[in-house]
Amino acid sequence: MADMIEHHINIGIDAFIVTNNRSTDKTRDIAASYKEVFKIFDEMDNTHHQEAHVTKMARYACKLKPEWIIHLDADEFWGGLEFLDEVKENGVASTIAFIHPPVTPEWGFDAHEQRFYLDMKEIQSSMEESKVMHRPNENIVIQHGNHWMDNVEGPILRTERVYRHHYPLRCFQQMIVKAYIGHKAMVSRGAYCGRWGMWHDLHEEGKLEGEFNRILSNWNEMIKTGLNKELMAEMVQFYAGGPDGLERVLAGLETITPEIKEWTPLKAQ
Repeated sequence: MADMIEHHINIGIDAFIVTNNRSTDKTRDIAASYKEVFKIFDEMDNTHHQEAHVTKMARYACKLKPEWIIHLDADEFWGGLEFLDEVKENGVASTIAFIHPPVTPEWGFDAHEQRFYLDMKEIQSSMEESKVMHRPNENIVIQHGNHWMDNVEGPILRTERVYRHHYPLRCFQQMIVKAYIGHKAMVSRGAYCGRWGMWHDLHEEGKLEGEFNRILSNWNEMIKTGLNKELMAEMVQFYAGGPDGLERVLAGLETITPEIKEWTPLKAQ
């Protein structure tokens, strides 16, 4: 949380509104220690109803009269926000996320240790993976977590010039939390996430930890020796694609040449 806030302060974000949803890791205390955090909403529901929380924050943010409202997660580090100075539209969707897979099963997060990411942006640009930002709008409705939005006046500009470095998994225990708490929370309100459901089912079968360690070992080997497209496709499907995503990933890899690159947020450099 601290690395995320400080990175975004360094690139020009001057106000944060935070939702704390049943955290147990001092998230609230860390956020409250920054003068740039104007408001913290404490949400006690256990339904993973992210779009409702984000819509609430977006409408509250209008009171601050910002130029732009950007919907980022605590495990994301954004870049390219200077492009917003050129934008005429009222809504923008960032279509690119650079995923940083975990390199250790141990609890914790080290941005330098997890600095390697897969650049395969040619097949990442889809509505499902977009993240949104918009000008102040008290009627905005955020959808699909924070991946899309309704009630924007005029067209929404989709762009790769605003991008995110994303750390959706940092260790095996976090995967367990998503597989159980996150999956069951979504199911309780009639929603479903394919990859969380897949992880839940694998854990029920006693196979999740073995698959996690196998994929992690393959990624560490590829960092050392170079990409293997089949192993890479397995990794992308396991972390992001759900149970039926492997063929789609392999098809996309027929037309591009992914690269392993390095990046660390400003605070960690």
